[in-house]
Parts: sequence; structure tokens; C-alpha cells
Amino acid sequence: TLPSELGQMDSLEWLFVPRNGINGTIPTELGLLHQNLSVLSLLENNLTGTLPSQLGELTSSTAVSVHNNQLTGTLPSEFGQLTSLTMGLTFHNNQLTGTLPTELSSILSLQNLQFQNNRFIGQIPSEFGLLYSLSWLEMANNSLSGIVPQELSALQQSLHTLTLQDNPLLSGSLPDALCQPMELAPAISCFSVKAAMACPLTVPTFCVVVAAALEPMEQTAQSDLHYYGTIHLPLFQMKLSIQCGTKLKLPMLA
Repeated sequence: TLPSELGQMDSLEWLFVPRNGINGTIPTELGLLHQNLSVLSLLENNLTGTLPSQLGELTSSTAVSVHNNQLTGTLPSEFGQLTSLTMGLTFHNNQLTGTLPTELSSILSLQNLQFQNNRFIGQIPSEFGLLYSLSWLEMANNSLSGIVPQELSALQQSLHTLTLQDNPLLSGSLPDALCQPMELAPAISCFSVKAAMACPLTVPTFCVVVAAALEPMEQTAQSDLHYYGTIHLPLFQMKLSIQCGTKLKLPMLA
């Protein structure tokens, strides 16, 4: 287990204990390390219990990683106080519940935010569109509902990966601006095959073309998409199969 006495090591700059089979809960006393702690990495252990709100006091930290554990409960809104975070805030592969806190939109320099494979509910906060430095936003395999906020279009310049698959209650359309041809480089994987949308969503044509272009020379690229409109494929040798009830197949191009 993690000893609560760690909170007395007020000169500690890194607490890096991934993949150690650590059991028990996260001590609330870790919040006392707020003056100097730069990196908190507890990933891939056997930690249980809830996320202490006191971790929101780690205002000097640039990265907090607690993914791949067995954590339960909600995500404290106090994590929005972690305004020094740049490298990442990762909670994925736990059993967290509740809604996504809008307060996280205060972490303006954050580059990596991952919630996937939990039990979050409710809508995607439109305030996430304020996270202009974000490269990765991963929210797949939860129970999120409602529409994908148009405010996420503001992330067009920075966003590299957006995953929303396996949220069957999501509906509406994806923001077209996230897949503009002028921003092909960052957009190339924003809706990759692994990031296929659930059936109720409609997808801009260019997103589908980008998904197809990801695997040139492959026989088939498949995505769970609900597609409307005309596809103008680039000259790649491929066949794109879009599955949602009925299947649309495109012939192999020479």
C-alpha cells in the first residue's frame, strides 16, 4: 500500500510508482505535496477506493496519471485546480462514475486528457472547447449522452486524437471544423478507425475520407459510422466499408 507518511516528504518532486501491484487506497495526505511535486504516476496498480479531492491541491504538478487501476466513485471537481498540468491527466481504465467536471476546462495548458473505459454519464462539457492545447481527448467506452459540443471545433489546431466510440447514447453530428482539409496533419488521426463513432452520430464527409486514407493499400478499413452524403475518395488503393445497419461499400480504386 501507499503509506500516508509520503505526505510528509515535502521536498518530493516525483512520485513515480507504476506497475508495482500496489493495493489499497490513495492517501489523502498526498495533497500535502503541493509545493514541489511535479509528477504523480500511480498507473497500472491495484488501487481501489475513490480519488481524493485533496489531489486537486497538487498545483505544481505537470502530470497526474492514475489510469489502469480499480478506482471507483466520481471525479472531484477540485482537479480543475491543477492548472500547471501540461503533459497529461489520465483516468482511463478504472470504474469511475458520475459526470465529467466542467472545472477541468481551467487547465489551459493540458495536452492529454483521457477518461476512456470508465462509467461516466451525462454530456460532454462544452467548456472542453477552451482547452486549446489539447492533443488527445479520449472518452470512449462510457455512457456519455447528448450531442458532441460544437465548441470542440475550437480545438481544430491542436487536436490529434478524439475517441468517442462505445458511447451509445451520443447523438447528433460531429463538428465539421475538426476535419478540415487545411489541417490535414493534426486531423489525420482525429477520427481514426479506432475512434469510430457510435451509430446515432453523423460524420462529416472529410472525416470519413481521412479515416479511409489512414490505411492505404489495405483491403478494407471499417468504422462503425452512420454516414450521410457523398464520399470523394483520394487515389488510394482501398475499399472503405462503413457499417451501421446497412453497409456501404466502395469499389477498389486502381
